[in-house]
Amino acid sequence: MFRKTNFVAIAALLSGYVAHAQVISNPGFETYSSCPNNVSQLNRATPWVNALGGTAGTPDFFNCSYNITAADYEGITAQSGTGFIGGYAEFNSSNGGFSNYKEYFTTQLSTALVAGKTYTFSFYVAHLYGSTTPATNFVAGVTYVDLPDDERGFLGAAFSTAAPVAANTEGNVTPRWTSIKSDFGLGRVLIPSTNIAVYGNTSRNTWVPVTLQYTAVGGETYMTLGQFRPGNTSLPANNGAYFLFDGFSSQLTALPVSFGNVQATVNNNQLTVNWQTIKETNNDHFVIEASADGISFTPIGELATRAANGNSDTSISYTFSRSANEVALGAGLVVMLLGGTIVRRRRTVALLLMGLGCTAVLYSCSKGTGEGMSDPDGKYFIRVAQVDKDGTTSYSKTISVVKK
Repeated sequence: MFRKTNFVAIAALLSGYVAHAQVISNPGFETYSSCPNNVSQLNRATPWVNALGGTAGTPDFFNCSYNITAADYEGITAQSGTGFIGGYAEFNSSNGGFSNYKEYFTTQLSTALVAGKTYTFSFYVAHLYGSTTPATNFVAGVTYVDLPDDERGFLGAAFSTAAPVAANTEGNVTPRWTSIKSDFGLGRVLIPSTNIAVYGNTSRNTWVPVTLQYTAVGGETYMTLGQFRPGNTSLPANNGAYFLFDGFSSQLTALPVSFGNVQATVNNNQLTVNWQTIKETNNDHFVIEASADGISFTPIGELATRAANGNSDTSISYTFSRSANEVALGAGLVVMLLGGTIVRRRRTVALLLMGLGCTAVLYSCSKGTGEGMSDPDGKYFIRVAQVDKDGTTSYSKTISVVKK
């Protein structure tokens, strides 16, 4: 049986969406049944629990006087208030003889998610980096590192109608500290591997914000956070990826538009973006955005909603096309305007000035944001922004452009 007194632990985790005020209780981990005074006491941060039981990974709760000391890991403290949680995303222990070790956090939402609705939520994440040993019963000899490249993109939340149990872990044998199996739950939302702020050096001992979206199957009541990658880690022995979480949204918020499938292709130098909406509420228009790195996006076009008065309960399909040669990510604004895509007059003057300014220094703009989409070796990303009638904006998932 694995015990934290023998090994260090912290599990990183994230989450998804809800409709009709699906509340996330104790989102900042400020409430507790009693103060934590050691590792492995997540269950004191009620109603968050280690649902897999005592022979599973043992995530941690920090609050009161039990915390990471100022001398360790750059003295990281709670993002706000005094409470936060943590645990292993991946860990390889030569002493314990295991390399498929992960820890998970589970909480019950106030009400079930509604089928077809897309929910959004936000939180802060950090990961420990270094080899010092905090004076909080953490074990010496463990080095905390970034997740390996091929183990990124699996950190997030699984949604289910019941909390996970020991039988939901890989191998289905004791101990149960292995990965939760891929068939658990009704759906998942994961932080994409392209989010280098979360997986890279930006979040080393420092909090960074994350926002995720989840489209419900229907009936999901439980949210479980952790690393949902099957199998053993490639980390060297006695290395671990240890994540901290704090500052969750107080509830999962239903978006005015639920996105379905989103695709983007370049064929014969023509960029085509296709997407579907499952449901639209108070929607006004869409803005198509492109990026060379999946982080910084440039608007390249706009389409008005096809839903009557911005409302629809049935699926609607949309298509946007433009010559790929025109979509230079550095000068996209001026191309967009000259091509006549933007029709919303109240923004035209401002965008024109921005586009002309960028064109005047085209080389520097292009250098900072990437080359044109026509570059045969480049990798590009697309997302669709939805803007409702009061100006609120939400986004589809980010996808890679497929070149044919």
